[in-house]
Amino acid sequence: ALETLARHHKIKNFYGVSDYYKRWRDEDGKPWDGGASVADASEQLTLLKIKYTVHNPASFDTLKDACKRDRGCVIGVKDWSKKPKGYHAIVLTEFTDAGRIVFVDSNHPGWKWETNLAWLTEHWMGFCIVLD
Repeated sequence: ALETLARHHKIKNFYGVSDYYKRWRDEDGKPWDGGASVADASEQLTLLKIKYTVHNPASFDTLKDACKRDRGCVIGVKDWSKKPKGYHAIVLTEFTDAGRIVFVDSNHPGWKWETNLAWLTEHWMGFCIVLD
């Protein structure tokens, strides 16, 4: 999701960062396919000298502000699919005062999803990463 956000802002030195976690191995030596944690993302952002802020916990106002400033943000949501992974990161690109929410899911490049405040309230895990 961070690479998707970076592409949204055309931060080219961050393109390909999702390949970083693909080199990890699980306890059985199999390639890890579960994504990265907030700490992993922070490590990579710091290494690449990209300014960011982690809000944990964050508020709806924080999310709205990031979107209004055209920063967007990466948020963690409870996985709504049938996968047992537990959570997924998405890129929030719009959050209006009327409760219209638009996000991009890196698992579906080129698609934009539209939802509402009720969905976000149910699925959001309470943190976000905003590129400064």
